[in-house]
Amino acid sequence: MGGKIQISEQDIDSFLNSARGQKATAEEYRLGHILIQVPSQASRAELKKAEEKAQNLVKQLRTGANFKQMAIAQSDGRNALKGGDLGWRKQGELPSLFADIVPDLKEGNVSDPIKSGSGFHIIKVEEKRGGSTKMVKQTRARHILIRPNEIRDEDASQALIQDLYKRIKNGEDFATLAKEFSDDPGSKVSGGDLDWINEGDMVPEFEDTMKATAKGQLSKPFTSQFGWHILEVTGYRNKDVGEQIQRNQVRALLYSQRFEEELPIWLRQIRTEAYVEVK
Repeated sequence: MGGKIQISEQDIDSFLNSARGQKATAEEYRLGHILIQVPSQASRAELKKAEEKAQNLVKQLRTGANFKQMAIAQSDGRNALKGGDLGWRKQGELPSLFADIVPDLKEGNVSDPIKSGSGFHIIKVEEKRGGSTKMVKQTRARHILIRPNEIRDEDASQALIQDLYKRIKNGEDFATLAKEFSDDPGSKVSGGDLDWINEGDMVPEFEDTMKATAKGQLSKPFTSQFGWHILEVTGYRNKDVGEQIQRNQVRALLYSQRFEEELPIWLRQIRTEAYVEVK
């Protein structure tokens, strides 16, 4: 039955544009909060003292002070004993005082003091989730893979990768050698280029070597479950993959809903078509 359920790109767009979809996919923030309270009829001197205290706390927090410990010790807010934790909130659920400030803060950022009638507030974005933005670090690399086979044993494979390593170090072109020698059919035609790689996409041995190799540098030969490699890191970037992740999540949600809707119909059809032969 599952193969009959099709979720189109238009279905996903319609859901994302609906009020329900916007609410379901809205970005959420886990916030920390510190309040430096002032009396309702505070004098200028009291206001200045409170503001200076808030500014000093912000300075300490931005240079490594623990937010939760600082909230417990210094905050006059209702959540002080919980380390100032306000829990997870969507933007529409934020106090209006914070609603325009929080979305512009990155994870781990601490706001400037925010003045209100009750005093000065300090907000920290502990975590973000949801929304259509998710930045991931990507590395671009190329490699040459040499696998043992029927006519080349492990020792011969190691000897070949060592020879290729020396040839590249002596000035021969990486791409040319990859096209001639690499046993990776997916990358050899492009000179060993693996395109942009997300963290965690490669086997541990490859991942660890890639992280330890500076841009423009050639790694020493190393092994993985696939054989012997040498790699060169050619670039780094941060890529926003949030929109695609969001669309995949919506697709899964809509599929699940359609499945639940279609299941009773499918079961009734089976019962209608089924028969029992009595002898």
